[in-house]
Amino acid sequence: MLIEIAVSYRHLASDARAVTSLTDDMLNTGNSGSDTGYMHSAKSKGRFGLQAPPPHKTGKGSDASNYEEKYPEDATYEEIGPNARVFRAYLDERAIVDANMIEESRDSVDVLLVFAGLFSAVVTTFVVQTSQSLQADYAEISANLLFEIINIQRALASGASLDIVAPSPLNPNMPFIATTTSVWVNGLWFTSLTLSLATALVSVLVKQWLHHYMLLPSGTPRERSLLRQFRYAGLQKWRVLVIIGLLPVLMHTALAIFFFGLVIYLGPLQISLAWIVGIITAVAYTAYLMANILPLIFPQCPYRTSLCDLIHVTYSYALPYLAISKSEWKDLNAMESEAVQSISGDLSLTVLHWLFSMSSNPTVQSITVQAVAGLDPSLKSSAERLFATPGFHVVWKSLVYKLCLHFSDHGGVSMSLPGLEAKLERLLRCAIVVAYDYWIDIVPPQTDSIALAASIYAQQGPRSDFFTEVVVRCEAVHLIHNPVNESQHFHPSVWAEIPMTVVLSLPLTSIDSNDPYAIQLCFAVLSSWRVSRAFSEGCQ
Repeated sequence: MLIEIAVSYRHLASDARAVTSLTDDMLNTGNSGSDTGYMHSAKSKGRFGLQAPPPHKTGKGSDASNYEEKYPEDATYEEIGPNARVFRAYLDERAIVDANMIEESRDSVDVLLVFAGLFSAVVTTFVVQTSQSLQADYAEISANLLFEIINIQRALASGASLDIVAPSPLNPNMPFIATTTSVWVNGLWFTSLTLSLATALVSVLVKQWLHHYMLLPSGTPRERSLLRQFRYAGLQKWRVLVIIGLLPVLMHTALAIFFFGLVIYLGPLQISLAWIVGIITAVAYTAYLMANILPLIFPQCPYRTSLCDLIHVTYSYALPYLAISKSEWKDLNAMESEAVQSISGDLSLTVLHWLFSMSSNPTVQSITVQAVAGLDPSLKSSAERLFATPGFHVVWKSLVYKLCLHFSDHGGVSMSLPGLEAKLERLLRCAIVVAYDYWIDIVPPQTDSIALAASIYAQQGPRSDFFTEVVVRCEAVHLIHNPVNESQHFHPSVWAEIPMTVVLSLPLTSIDSNDPYAIQLCFAVLSSWRVSRAFSEGCQ
């Protein structure tokens, strides 16, 4: 059967102008393929004695970024099922983003590893020489004692008194006290060496973390998408990217400490050389600090580094307290899997929000909007908060009024495009999930899709005054007859919004004694109860 939807002409005109640009892009993308296949849900034989329309052709192109053509359309109420195309599109889009993020992080870590290795070798060379000043110099002690022996021999040879021979200022029994300069220089250079080696250690760990993040086990697209989103959330929660950003800061700090120690080391040797090195170091690190402060004052300044973010959010966030669990020990993979399942609903919601926000591909946005229709009703408030954006609303309206509806040249009357009833049903159900205060004036529909009729009724629930008696008579019996039938397993969000009181009671108020509706309704209720009871007993 066909659907006839009458929409206010002025309302549609304003909506059409608002979404013209975005719609043109979507239409161009959707019509760029060949006519090798068809998408249709209309049957060759109509219902209630009405002839069904011919199937509507939709081309399939070879554009890899057009996910509506790349992946098959989801089955009804399977928009976020295990093999839903939204998760396939998510994996493709996430792979692009992760490739850029991981590649950038790995390049940064690789550069740090090389720099840390070279710097550690240089500092080690200096430390090997200066560390000897922290212990007694037995060569110097031996030289002093030898000089004292020579003086004694000279005194004996000349017959002079031995009392005139000065004793050696150094001997092995004297306590050793290092000079202040030696302590400072060695302390600074050992600290610098430790920081550089610690940076190298953390860099190696980071490479292992990134490898584990990219390594996904086999599974359905939904499982892989949820696991990827779970790991990405962990990456953000445990500040892995912040740690990667702090590694250069550690190396810069180690370099500054080395320069400071170098100035102190050169002071006793050559004061002028020490001043030159000190001035160069001061100028370089003053410029370094200014370069990290300027982006906080001028957002357009391109000198932003990880230290800028650290300064901006210092002490704003802290890692959660770790509590030792007393439960039975579990494998890490099992614990991760259980954690993903425990928040799978929220992860599904964030997957859809991330995909819609990060991708500018019209087909990705279309698939995401339709997938929102499959969210659990318990996530409705969160979905309203995340998707209450003008951009999401514009995409939804453009899909409803341009892609799913054909506007005739006779005023504001519109007809549904044959073969796209399933898509229209998902879009109407999406409006229920995100609670759009938006309605379509429905005239008596004639549709071959019970699911579409149910979603239309559910969307009009808050405005039940617009139901006509003919609309209710057409489908009320079919909405409740044989509820275990697969075609009538409506989505929970649809059942929650369908005004069943109006559906069941309005036709019964008819005074026409020849109207068979009451008998049909009672028969449907009894049949539904009988089949439901048999189905329950079979399950037991």
